[in-house]
Amino acid sequence: MKKNLCGILFLVFIFNPGILSAQDKSDDSLISCFLHVNISSNSISALRDYDNIKFFKLHYSDSNIDWESDEIIPLDKDSLGYLVNANTPRHIYESRKMIYCAAFVSGKWHDPNGDTIRRYDYGGVKLSNITLQLNSSPAGAEIYMFPNRYWTSNIEKTDWKKNISEFWKFKVSTSTTNTIVKIDQTVYVIVFKLGDQFKQTILFTKPETIQNTETIFVNF
Repeated sequence: MKKNLCGILFLVFIFNPGILSAQDKSDDSLISCFLHVNISSNSISALRDYDNIKFFKLHYSDSNIDWESDEIIPLDKDSLGYLVNANTPRHIYESRKMIYCAAFVSGKWHDPNGDTIRRYDYGGVKLSNITLQLNSSPAGAEIYMFPNRYWTSNIEKTDWKKNISEFWKFKVSTSTTNTIVKIDQTVYVIVFKLGDQFKQTILFTKPETIQNTETIFVNF
C-alpha cells in the first residue's frame, strides 16, 4: 500500500500543472532592467564615442553561476552614461549591487583576422533597487519605456503609433502588464499598447533613498 501511495504522489508531482507552473517561476526568470552604464571615468578612449559602441553585455560568475546576457544595444546617452534595457536573471539582480559589463566597439583595427569589433571588459554597473510596478485594466498590455529627453527629441512629433514596432529596443520584453521592472533615477515616458489602443504617461522617478517602489496604472 505504501509503495502504491508513493507512486501516486510521484505521478501527481510530475503531471500537476500547478506544480509545473510554480517551477517555471523559479529564480531563473528574467526581469527587465533599465539602467545606465557609466563610462565617464573610464580611460578607454574608444568607449567615449557613441557611434563606436555596437552593444554591451552584462556578465556575472561565481562558484554557482556563470551567466552572460545577450547583446544589449544602447538606448540613449546622457550625463549618466549609456541607458540600456537589459533582461537579467531575477535572482542575480535582487542579490547584487553591481554587475560586470563589457562593451563591444567597432573600429579599423590592425587585426590579422580582420575582426572589426573588439570587446572591452572595463568594470561594473550599479544595479538600482527601484522597483516599478506597471499595471493596466484589462491586463496584458505591451510596455515601452522611453527616456523623456529621447522621446521629446526623436519620437513625440512623429507618427509613432503606426510605427511602434520600430521601437523594440525600448520594449519591456520579459512580460506584459501586470508586471514589474527595475529602473534607475531617470524621467521616463511610458507607453502602454493593448490591441490598437495606446495610453501614455510620464514618470518622474524619485531617488531610491526616498522611494524605492513606484506604481503606474492605466485604464483602457
